[in-house]
Amino acid sequence: MPRNFDGRLPRQPESPLHNLWHRRYADTQCVGNGAWELLLEALKPWFSSEGLLTARANPAPIEDALMEFLASLRPLRNRRRPRRLYVAYRQADILDAKRIASLGNTSGMAFWLDAHDELRFLPGMEANPLQEVLSVAAMEMGLLNASHVVIVHSPGPEGVSGYLLGRAREHAALVRSTALWSDEPLDWARRASLVPMLDSERALGRWLDGLPPQAGRGESRVLRAALTRRGGQEPAPTLQAAGT
Repeated sequence: MPRNFDGRLPRQPESPLHNLWHRRYADTQCVGNGAWELLLEALKPWFSSEGLLTARANPAPIEDALMEFLASLRPLRNRRRPRRLYVAYRQADILDAKRIASLGNTSGMAFWLDAHDELRFLPGMEANPLQEVLSVAAMEMGLLNASHVVIVHSPGPEGVSGYLLGRAREHAALVRSTALWSDEPLDWARRASLVPMLDSERALGRWLDGLPPQAGRGESRVLRAALTRRGGQEPAPTLQAAGT
């Protein structure tokens, strides 16, 4: 099984932030790490205190570096993916993200956990263009290295969920294997993309097994019982930082 990836950063990093991000995926079996390292080399001047101020005044060079990074990964989007579940979430939704990763493990999948708002908690990164560029690049790495994607949608702005759904459609292998997790109905998502909507571990387990999230009337009672047992008895995986 491919290696798990847990992208959470330490709150008080022991080494410079640039070094942490440069080797972020070094210990994970992943595609695109070479392009990632080139991106971080290009962004290195903006990681200093002065550079963070410069980034706010003139974000164009940072954005250009991101565009080059995305373009370099384009030939890899249609490749066969490892059996890995990318869980994209906000920091406030970490408990839901862990539950989803656990159920993915019971389905024989590695997990790729990444909070798309993690960087704004680090000094100097609040509302900084560098934070936004790194977040987008990290999302792309998750999409590139997963066979399935679950986006944990939080109440509030729909921009990140919509962006990730749009990016997933750029990856041919993910068109039919991307879903939204939400406790509330999201009619905008149904209208915009017809994406599967997951609201429980049962629905998630069915979707990972290639079944419709909601059970049909004629479904076998034996299958439903098996899904219920699996969702209730399997232990959660131990989530430890890898590559950071």
